[in-house]
Amino acid sequence: IDRAGLVGEDGPTHHGVFDLVYLRSIPQMRIIAPADGNQLIDALHTALTLDNGPIALRYPRGSIVRELEQRQPQLLPEGKATRVREGRDVALLAVGRMVRIATEVANILAEDGIEAAVYNMLWVKPLDEQTILEASTTKLVVTLEEGTTNGGFGSGVLEVLARRLLDGQCHATRTLVLGLPDEFITHGDVANLVKDLELSAPQVAQT
Repeated sequence: IDRAGLVGEDGPTHHGVFDLVYLRSIPQMRIIAPADGNQLIDALHTALTLDNGPIALRYPRGSIVRELEQRQPQLLPEGKATRVREGRDVALLAVGRMVRIATEVANILAEDGIEAAVYNMLWVKPLDEQTILEASTTKLVVTLEEGTTNGGFGSGVLEVLARRLLDGQCHATRTLVLGLPDEFITHGDVANLVKDLELSAPQVAQT
């Protein structure tokens, strides 16, 4: 899925913000949303290695943020997230480019004495339910995605929490779903659009 999320100068028709919604509804579909170039390489290697059904590999338009590591591609365990940062007050669950934003948010919150855990969820389907349960032990769970919040990654997290809460397997934790609103996004520079949508790191930290 090339041009996932906001694409800026390509125009309003090219924003890739609805794919997570319809892909999540397809049986046996797996969805990977890597956070950087190195993880994109690993995700492609994983998609070519696994042979038990279709995989959608989601990545944005633009240049790679960090230098690529000179190493052999790694096989990503299916449906497993990684904890990027420890924290006991807030849990930030992010996918794709929003992982970098989430890390910046955690740094800002730390200045105010708020400890925010950051998770690179990576797999939008299947979701890492154990990580979501771990996140539910904090005071607030926040999901971050570069896609519409109606039926996307955050909705999937809410579904897990609701089901596990009914089963008595998780805490009734307040949850905030952040992403793109239920509207068509206009043309513009990605950095400016992120600010207009209140998804920059300082804005998310304030929220």
